[in-house]
Amino acid sequence: MITVKTFVTAWITGNSVADVATTVGLTSAATSARATLLRKAGVNLPKFRRGKATPAEVDVTGLNDLIAQNLEG
Repeated sequence: MITVKTFVTAWITGNSVADVATTVGLTSAATSARATLLRKAGVNLPKFRRGKATPAEVDVTGLNDLIAQNLEG
């Protein structure tokens, strides 16, 4: 059993629920549930963004150039 302090430290240094789950040795579902319970108790635990890369994080021009180079050959 991990302490709340260890869990919160893993949460604020992690990059995703899956990352935290691996660090603390829980499933992603259990990790998410624990974070929810802590928030309901008043802990200001930040939420991770859901989903994949946003358009702002995707190098559209670079990817299109890569596709064009591979289609030409």
